[in-house]
Amino acid sequence: MGPEKYISEAESYFKNKLSTIRKLVHGADQRVQEQMRGDFIYFTINGSDFCALKAQKNYVSLYVLKHEILDTYKEQLKSYNHGVCCIRLTKTKVVPEELLSEILFKSAKQFC
Repeated sequence: MGPEKYISEAESYFKNKLSTIRKLVHGADQRVQEQMRGDFIYFTINGSDFCALKAQKNYVSLYVLKHEILDTYKEQLKSYNHGVCCIRLTKTKVVPEELLSEILFKSAKQFC
């Protein structure tokens, strides 16, 4: 199964979130490649893991694998459920496109 099929088979309320985040990831760096690993969409830059995306039961998770970047965004992420390396977007949360773009861009710069 490829990323397109994964997104198309996701619960209807998560399809838009998955598609939007996927576009943001690709927009962070022209070298981004994607592949399925289990039930995760993994994104790589130059063969190194960059981030991952997964639809869970109650939310969509974006895993930022250069997780130390998220430490600098603690205040902006305050209203979102997040962990050390993931940002969880529930059904009711709007994708914070500007914030995620900034986080992904800064993370991608570490692969230069």
